[in-house]
Amino acid sequence: MSSNNSNIAAIDLGSQTFRLAVASCSHEGMRVSASLLRNVRLGDGLSETGLISPAAMQRGISALREFRDIIRGFPGKTSINAAGTAALRAARNSDRFVQEAMKLGIPVRIFDEKQEVETAARGVFHTISHMTSRQNNSASCPGAAETIPCANVLIIDPGGGSTELALYIKEKLSWWASVPIGAVNLTERFLDGEVPDKEGIARLVDHADQQLSKVTWLSCIPAPRLAVATGGTATTAAAMELELSQYEPQRIRGACLGRDSIDSWCVRLSRMTRSEKLLLSGLEPDRADIILAGMIIVQRILDHTGILSFRVSDGGLLLGLLISSIEKECLTNAESSCPRSLYV
Repeated sequence: MSSNNSNIAAIDLGSQTFRLAVASCSHEGMRVSASLLRNVRLGDGLSETGLISPAAMQRGISALREFRDIIRGFPGKTSINAAGTAALRAARNSDRFVQEAMKLGIPVRIFDEKQEVETAARGVFHTISHMTSRQNNSASCPGAAETIPCANVLIIDPGGGSTELALYIKEKLSWWASVPIGAVNLTERFLDGEVPDKEGIARLVDHADQQLSKVTWLSCIPAPRLAVATGGTATTAAAMELELSQYEPQRIRGACLGRDSIDSWCVRLSRMTRSEKLLLSGLEPDRADIILAGMIIVQRILDHTGILSFRVSDGGLLLGLLISSIEKECLTNAESSCPRSLYV
């Protein structure tokens, strides 16, 4: 254990959700001691004004205050690794949010697109190594666990304000792109009303296709042996497909979803009211209005790449932040010390 820190806190400040994970280090290794998710929707209205609204600012700082109180409850010193993503990159008043966070004792770094891609990939690769061919529908997903380190892996990370894509060959970053389409900003722009109208959905699809068509080499990348989707849209899609009444990370990690399933969900969700969506097992109430846009983003990526199925990772940026801090602060290795219980 580091002589300076006994605990590590990682905080992912997304455009839709804020997530906290606290890990405790010891001579025996490390363990996740606490995790928490709050649907803040920091990017609410950002696409129209270019600013984090007062209400979103208040929600975000309130969530960080709650995170701070949890962190203070642990004995000893705690190292905090907090990263902001698309909403804080885009907002003209993000400096105010960073200042308010610092007053709470939470230093926030605003990641550029490549930092976000690479950090999220660290979390994804940790979870990939735990995916086994015994998991559901494994026959329809390419790449067995023992061949994954040698595979071409495409990581798909549809967020609230942007979508990141990254191709790794033998765990080395070969190509990446950040696309300015997210579940929050597309919902605000195209999906009005209790039930989205067909014209709005068509315009959303067309806009997403236009943005993806601008991505250099997207149609020319080497065929991935494995495609992995991470983030709230991906894990929610898996939870809905599995009809989970409660979130079960052990079942989410490595779950396989096919193009047919995503197509079916897009059609089904497009016809449902918000009240009807709230009855779906696996769908969080605060994500009910944006899940259709998130699913369409995934659908369009599959269409542009020709990928027929993908695995779901419950890792991503938060886990990547945690692993990075563990390696810096603890005299241990996260992967070997805690091979299957690093769920955040």
